[in-house]
Amino acid sequence: GIGGWARARTTKRRWESGRGEFSRDTRRRWKCCWIDSREMIGFVGGLAAARGAIGNVGLVRCAAWRKTAGRTRKAKQALVVAQTVTPVPVSAPVTPPPPPPAHLLAPAQTWNKAVAVGTMKGKLPALKVLILGIMAGFYLSLAGMISLQVGMSAPAIAAANPGVQKLLFATLGLPIGLTFVCVTGSELFTGNTSLCFAALLEGKISMEEMLRNFAVSFVGNFIGALAFVGCLAGCGLLSGPITALGVSSALKVATAKTSVSFSKMFMRGVMCNWLVCLAVWLQASSHDLLNKLLSCALPVLSFIIVGFEHSVANMFYVPFAIAAGSDVTWAQFFIKNLLPVTLGNIVGGMLLLTGSYYLAYGRKSSEDKQRV
Repeated sequence: GIGGWARARTTKRRWESGRGEFSRDTRRRWKCCWIDSREMIGFVGGLAAARGAIGNVGLVRCAAWRKTAGRTRKAKQALVVAQTVTPVPVSAPVTPPPPPPAHLLAPAQTWNKAVAVGTMKGKLPALKVLILGIMAGFYLSLAGMISLQVGMSAPAIAAANPGVQKLLFATLGLPIGLTFVCVTGSELFTGNTSLCFAALLEGKISMEEMLRNFAVSFVGNFIGALAFVGCLAGCGLLSGPITALGVSSALKVATAKTSVSFSKMFMRGVMCNWLVCLAVWLQASSHDLLNKLLSCALPVLSFIIVGFEHSVANMFYVPFAIAAGSDVTWAQFFIKNLLPVTLGNIVGGMLLLTGSYYLAYGRKSSEDKQRV
């Protein structure tokens, strides 16, 4: 390249100065050679410039490589490990758990739950209602026996302070039995008068289903109470020192319960089931056992202390007294106690409690539905 370029330059000078003899073909050939040489020189110059630029880039890269190579072995190993470690997959954001439910439902929510429970009870087959009714009769009879054995078996307290004795009788007994009934899902006739009627008002069950539940649960409660009295007789607890105070108290209770007029017993039944159904509603609004126990205890304490009448409780008290030798007859029990008290319980549960809350929280208009 350099030698050819020098020879071409010398020849050009000789040709331009007129020295030397050149033919026309020779002149043309050297002129083309000179032009080709100039193009080659331009190409070589451009290539050199490009090579210089590439060299500059290479120098920069070399400096960067030297800087990297100058790191310590420990840093290199850490870099390799960091590049080869498998990235930990990012998990989806954890949804926080829902807040715990409130201890008590709002009144409108309690109405909705009562309707749901009443619908379930109205749809139950008759055989299941009968079995669960028998269990409810057992629980209430057990509670009645506890009240007789403890609350009515404290003559010294009754003589010195009758109010305290009445409080013992009301506390240790029926509140426990009603808690057993509500927690286990048993069928109590008096509570069903309110729950099933609420479902009927909302159109969830038919009149036939409600009346069937009333009849079967009432019979089941009575069978359970009589069966419990039979169990006590089989255990020899109708007499003897163990239940002596309880039996004597039962005789007094049976006489008092059959010595009141029909109308007074009816009104006592109305007021009693108003409070019993209130207890059922309060425990339905509760979520834990302690609140359910308190919800059952407070209204039941109230009706016992005041002196109202509960039909299912009387299914145990009076038959137990009759089995223990009371002068009260079965006819007196049915006509003077069970019939008026049962009718009063129906009115109190259906109208006094459920009817009132239906007007407040039930289905009356579209505005009420939205509010509920």
